[in-house]
Amino acid sequence: MQIGIDVVNIKRIDKLHRQFGERFLRKVFSDEEVKYCLARQNIAECLAGRFAAKEAFYKALDSNLQKKISLKQIEVLADSTGRPYYRLPANLGALNTALSITHERDYAIAVCTLIRR
Repeated sequence: MQIGIDVVNIKRIDKLHRQFGERFLRKVFSDEEVKYCLARQNIAECLAGRFAAKEAFYKALDSNLQKKISLKQIEVLADSTGRPYYRLPANLGALNTALSITHERDYAIAVCTLIRR
């Protein structure tokens, strides 16, 4: 089992989004992630949470797998209850993941647990 955690300043993500707009979004997030976050009341908070979740997942991977994936390929989606989950490319093999995202004032925090099947 591997664990990854990341903390992101929401204002930093908001600044990147405002400064680089669509270019930033398309480099880091999938179309589905962008659509979900742009429909939220607090766009920057949503983007920051997903960014933190991507980084947490990346940190949980071993270095060989890190070379096979980009942040954009790590999709953070929400189920029908709003609970976040990862959708990952097949080239990573069979992985069981768990994800938790929280927001506190200026920060988004994500924790990922990863088990290779």
